[in-house]
Amino acid sequence: MRSWDVAISSPKAGAEVSRCLRSVTGAGQVSDGHSLWMAVEFEDGNGGHRVLFSKRAQMNGDTWHTDRIDVGGKGQALNSYTLTAVDVDRATDAMLTSTVVDMAFSTAETRDPGADIWRISYAGYPSGAKPVAQVSVTRAEDDDRSCNDTRAGNKKRQGH
Repeated sequence: MRSWDVAISSPKAGAEVSRCLRSVTGAGQVSDGHSLWMAVEFEDGNGGHRVLFSKRAQMNGDTWHTDRIDVGGKGQALNSYTLTAVDVDRATDAMLTSTVVDMAFSTAETRDPGADIWRISYAGYPSGAKPVAQVSVTRAEDDDRSCNDTRAGNKKRQGH
């Protein structure tokens, strides 16, 4: 089977988004036995293209969503990013599940760019991953806090 009609509904192409993007929503289905993941594509400090897998989308019939996606790091307002919905096969899903760290509900400190060595980004997509929908966005200048920093109850990040 194949992916069909996967589209990102929100945010819209060209939107300005906060560092902690509350949700990405869309419609469509992925191939049988596959999962849909969200990735954030960006240009690194050396001008190279990087892909950072964020988390697996939650599927609900013909719609899907992901919540609390970090778009870029501290001090990266006005940078451009591409949000990509990616159809991944079982082997790639297992690899991503075991290597991607979801910091959304962690109490670990969010560190400065380059210091988060646990973040694994790729120069391209693994062989079992197929980009199926994309939107380009710009980081807004509003709130520079990560999703971890905005987590309810995180007193250190709330100035306490």
